[in-house]
Formats: sequence, structure tokens, C-alpha cells
Amino acid sequence: MFKRAETDRNQAIRIASSTRAMSGFDAQKVNATFFPDGQVKVNFLCCLGDGDAGKLAGRLPRLAFDDACTLL
Repeated sequence: MFKRAETDRNQAIRIASSTRAMSGFDAQKVNATFFPDGQVKVNFLCCLGDGDAGKLAGRLPRLAFDDACTLL
């Protein structure tokens, strides 16, 4: 299922210059509005658009792999 989401996001990038994942949404309201039969449930939301590169926030700092992980 996650591979499908990745493929869908890649296709979305082709039609929009900017994509962002959304968090903090009310999943119950989204499900009730768009999937009322209950057969499908929202996993995440992806915003599509044409962002102004001068106004977009940059990527936040990330830990290096070795700082975040220990291999056993």
C-alpha cells in the first residue's frame, strides 16, 4: 500500500510544482466527508500546488543516520 502512495505522489509531482504532506488533520471528518461507506480510510493528505519558491519553508534539520540509529 505504501508503494502505491509513493507512486501516486510521484505522479502528483508531475502535475504540480509543489507537494507537501499534511499532518494534524481530523481523520474522522475526512473519512465521514469523502469515504462515508467506510470501505476506505484516509492515511495521509498530500497538498498539491504551484508554490512560490521564495515563500516556501526549507527542509528542517535532520539527524545524521549514525546519530539516530544503532546497528545491532
